[in-house]
Amino acid sequence: MYKEIQLAYLWKRIILLAFSPSGDKDIFDWITCYAKSIVKFWEVSGFPKQDKFKLFVYNSNIPISYDFSFEDLKKFIVNFYYPHSGNKDFIWLHEVDKTYFVPEQFILSYDNHMNKNLRTIKEEELKIVLEGLLFHPAVHQHIEEPLTQHQIRIGGGIHNPFQFLFHLRFQLCLIDEKRENEKKRLNKLFLSAIQNKCHKIAPGKLLDLA
Repeated sequence: MYKEIQLAYLWKRIILLAFSPSGDKDIFDWITCYAKSIVKFWEVSGFPKQDKFKLFVYNSNIPISYDFSFEDLKKFIVNFYYPHSGNKDFIWLHEVDKTYFVPEQFILSYDNHMNKNLRTIKEEELKIVLEGLLFHPAVHQHIEEPLTQHQIRIGGGIHNPFQFLFHLRFQLCLIDEKRENEKKRLNKLFLSAIQNKCHKIAPGKLLDLA
């Protein structure tokens, strides 16, 4: 039980480090870096369309597209489409409304001694958390049509809009070498940030632009 609690604090620490921009400027910077990183990470030519806090993203390698918008940090929607023949068919949407009660927001205390001792975290423990957080969420859906790639896992129950977007960035990249390199890069990045007591990871660094 102790180990699981420590991993829960590590999970929360990563959310605070990388997926918690605050204020319009920080949010705009995060989304802009996200849009720029898609082209490089997926190796596609089409640049995502951005309208301040809204995005329309198309992956020509799959093909699938999605748009993202949020009213505020408590409510966001991601719509998924299958574009073909010049049109786009709606597939499904991921909607989060945190005006309803979400218990995990209140369970962990930031001052808990386990949180203060995260500098001693091991690389293997970090890998476990990142798998569940981004790479292979415990609750997920597979897209069977029009896609057949079983390695795409769209996480359910992800309340944080920036975590969900980053998760999609990884899931919709089907280049195996890039996936493996990204796992190694993020393990190294988060381990260094936690050991050095960083408060935030800049979005350009998180999204491999810096």
